[in-house]
Amino acid sequence: MKPRSTLATWLGGLDGARLVRVLETRRDAAAAPAPRSVGELAERLQRPGSVALALPRLARPHLQVAEALAALRAPASRGALAELLEAADGEAARELDAVLEALADHALVWFDGTGKLRMAGALRHAWDAPLGLDAPLEELLTETTSDELRGMLAALEVKPPGTKSQRLAALVEHHGDPERVLSVVAKAPAATRKLLEDRAGRGLRGPRGSSCPGVRTPIPNPNRALDGHWTEGS
Repeated sequence: MKPRSTLATWLGGLDGARLVRVLETRRDAAAAPAPRSVGELAERLQRPGSVALALPRLARPHLQVAEALAALRAPASRGALAELLEAADGEAARELDAVLEALADHALVWFDGTGKLRMAGALRHAWDAPLGLDAPLEELLTETTSDELRGMLAALEVKPPGTKSQRLAALVEHHGDPERVLSVVAKAPAATRKLLEDRAGRGLRGPRGSSCPGVRTPIPNPNRALDGHWTEGS
């Protein structure tokens, strides 16, 4: 038997009023013939065509928070998302919760049984490079051989562990330390440093040259999202 999806589990735990809210928001998913089970409803809600119909109904803050979550590679904790958005407390935290609530009403983002945030796959793939960031290092080095990883670690003056998985973990740990990365960049040739700095600048400004949505910027009231209070580059 196919395991129940986290969305189906979340939907099954909603009270009647909240479930009605989701169905009213995503009417196409409940259109005739009506879904025969919560699992079928969840499957319909995650279809790319259904998600595409939902996106125009989202306000800009909703899309900005969703893009930030996509950059974190859900499942991610609310705390990690809040840290990325600098919305850990106060009014910013309340506004983040309001945006997450709205995304949940659209069945686009929800909490799984472990308290982690999940999102519809079609929504996650709406951005080729969320926040202008490339894929995680583990993905970029998937095809790298063990000997190549050993050479990378040796060049970084890190003693290579014995297995490929250990070497990859050591490399990821090294590159997860900003001070170490800055030290490596500082030793690079001038042309290489400029290339890295330019790439980092594009990443911080997002894929279209505008300021990175949601990062280091307070989240506005979602009820005011498109009335001019939230502009590109603000």
